[in-house]
Amino acid sequence: MSLRRSIQAPPDAPFKIDLGPAHFFLDEIRDVHDALLDFSKDYTAEQKSTEGPGNVEIRAGSAAADYVEDLKEATSDELAHVTLILSAPKIRVNLSRRDAGIIAESENARVASFAESIAGFVDSRRSRRAPIRVSWILAIAPYWLGVICSYFAPYTPKSWGLYTTQGLGRYNLVASVFATLIGLGFIGFFYSLSRSTIIITPLWRKEQRGLSHEMRTALIAAIISAVVLGAFGFWAGVLVNR
Repeated sequence: MSLRRSIQAPPDAPFKIDLGPAHFFLDEIRDVHDALLDFSKDYTAEQKSTEGPGNVEIRAGSAAADYVEDLKEATSDELAHVTLILSAPKIRVNLSRRDAGIIAESENARVASFAESIAGFVDSRRSRRAPIRVSWILAIAPYWLGVICSYFAPYTPKSWGLYTTQGLGRYNLVASVFATLIGLGFIGFFYSLSRSTIIITPLWRKEQRGLSHEMRTALIAAIISAVVLGAFGFWAGVLVNR
C-alpha cells in the first residue's frame, strides 16, 4: 500500500495534554500506534461495547497511510503534521513540529491515565535538538547587535556624541542592557512555541545507525586519504627540489 493524499483533518476536542519536545523515528510512531490499539481493546472490553475495539488512522498533513512504514514516502511538510487517530474511544495524538499533544473527546479517568502514559513515553524520548530552530538565531540577534554596537561605540567620531558624556553616550550601557532584555524576551517566546515540538525522522532506528556508521567510515577514509596524499605530495616536493 502507499500514501494517499487529500483528506480532511478531524475537529478539535476538549481534553488535551501537550507533548514534546522529542525526536521520533518510525519505531516510536509504531509504539504509539500499537499502544492505541491495545488501549482500545481493553477500554471497549471494560465498557462492554458491542462495536468492538477501534482502529488507528495514520495521517501526515493531508495524506493517509495504511502502515507506519508508508511515512517514508511523506514530504517534510507532511511529516511536520503527523497524527494518529483512534476511533474508539476517540483519541488523537498529534506528533507535530508545533502544538504536539494528545486530544480526546472523553474526560474519562481511564482515558486521562492513558494520555499521561503516552506523555511519559514521549518525555522519555526527549531531545535537546528538537527545540533548536533558526528562530532561536533570530531571537538572539538583537542581543548581539546591542553588544557589538556598544563595543564599537568608542571608535565612533566624538561629534556623534557616542561613548561620551554627551548625547547617546550616556545611555550606552542602558542600551546594551535593553537589547539584552529584548533578546531574552525573544528567546523565551520562541522557547514557549518549541515546548510542544516533535521532530520525525522517517527511518527505523537501525537504518539511522547504519547511515551513521557509513558516514563515519566515509569520513575516516577521507581523512586517511588526505593524510596519505599530503605526505606523498610533501615527499614528492622534497625529491623534486633536490
